[in-house]
Amino acid sequence: MKKILLTGASGFLGINTRDFLLEKGYFVVGVGRKDIDIKINNYKYIRADLSNEVEFLKFDMDFDYIVHCAALSTDDAFFNDYRKSNIVLTKNLVDFAKKNRNLKRIINISTPSIYFNCDSKENVCEKDIFGDFVNCYAETKYEAEKIIRNSKLNNITLRPRAIYGEYDNTLLPRLIKISKRGIPLFKNGNCNADFTYVKNVCQAIYLAINASDEFNNNSYNVTDGRPLKLKDIFELLELELGEVFEYKKLNYKLVLIVASTIEYISRLFKIRPIVTKYAISVLGNSQTLDISNIKNDLNYKPIYTTKEGVQNFAKWYRTK
Repeated sequence: MKKILLTGASGFLGINTRDFLLEKGYFVVGVGRKDIDIKINNYKYIRADLSNEVEFLKFDMDFDYIVHCAALSTDDAFFNDYRKSNIVLTKNLVDFAKKNRNLKRIINISTPSIYFNCDSKENVCEKDIFGDFVNCYAETKYEAEKIIRNSKLNNITLRPRAIYGEYDNTLLPRLIKISKRGIPLFKNGNCNADFTYVKNVCQAIYLAINASDEFNNNSYNVTDGRPLKLKDIFELLELELGEVFEYKKLNYKLVLIVASTIEYISRLFKIRPIVTKYAISVLGNSQTLDISNIKNDLNYKPIYTTKEGVQNFAKWYRTK
């Protein structure tokens, strides 16, 4: 039975990845910062903060694969928090990985945020990195990619966009929460956007684990495979939840200036901004990815459509 170390195991993606890999017959050791009492066959959970290298002493076995999901992924934290969670943690993980005699590959979960800079970009491929990163999250995640790529360990990086699904308490729940007072609607919601159902991400992780060695050190975009207009995803969510959302039609350029000003003031006073320019740009620009490389190299085919993913999310959300 192959052994997998799963970082970020107490988070949204980590929980879904754990269940997916267990179903595929792996022994999984999950690590996270939350104190969780859980008993599942072929699964062991360890509470640890991997930004502290001493915490790796808690692991008493070698691993065949490492799936690195752990990250600080908000867009409103401070740089030192991102550095600790995304850069320092990844350096520590690489140092630990080098001591594993049986390690075949690290699967690193990164972000397509590294492509965008508050403007519209469609059909973006893996090499289209802008370089002038829109926030500290994107900057530190790209740095983490480089740490793993330069480690001389076999690795594959996945960049799934806008992950949603069961156990998600961020993306779609945030939209639902603000829907009562009005979701900001720019350009009549006609911007194109890619989304990625969490179980499609799990499928991509599984394919990356089992990929041929010729694809080591590659990076791959991951999506549901069919972009939607933002208004369509809102309407689909309304339909599945049986709710009517409120919308606020706003001027994109004006709101972006306001958000940028708020971010600037927040940095001066070292407080978290109530809104960020990146959050506004996501709603005001088309952002889609080219996934032809992962289809060709890893034979990736989304298991679920976005409609099916939203339906599954809605079923879970109504009972949580």
